[in-house]
Amino acid sequence: FGVQAHVNSDAHRKYLEQHGATVVPLEAPGPQGQVAAFRMALQGVSKWAQVIGVSFDIDAVRMADACGVSAPSPVGLSAEDAVGIARACGQDSRVRTLGIYEAAPPLDDGTAVRLAALMCQTYAMGIASRG
Repeated sequence: FGVQAHVNSDAHRKYLEQHGATVVPLEAPGPQGQVAAFRMALQGVSKWAQVIGVSFDIDAVRMADACGVSAPSPVGLSAEDAVGIARACGQDSRVRTLGIYEAAPPLDDGTAVRLAALMCQTYAMGIASRG
């Protein structure tokens, strides 16, 4: 979800698709927004998964919102989108883990690690809100 063609190889995308994955480009969600589109993608997984682990590569967030990552890019998800995605993960009882990867503290001015911490807190708040 949120795949950016300029930083992800076509060969990797093809490999995933050949093995049954659905690849959702960053541009795909349109007016509904990234968080709503992520929730829909998560629902699509429910057809074949009862337990879900989400791996969030913080490089997917635009560098204005998270500069201290291994592969910063001027385009990407917003910090608000990242936090909303973490909340959606926490609210979904099938999501058992949320891993946040690719922060690079030696390169960071604090934005990436603070965003990762906020995502962790928001994920936990989502878990606490499950009904």
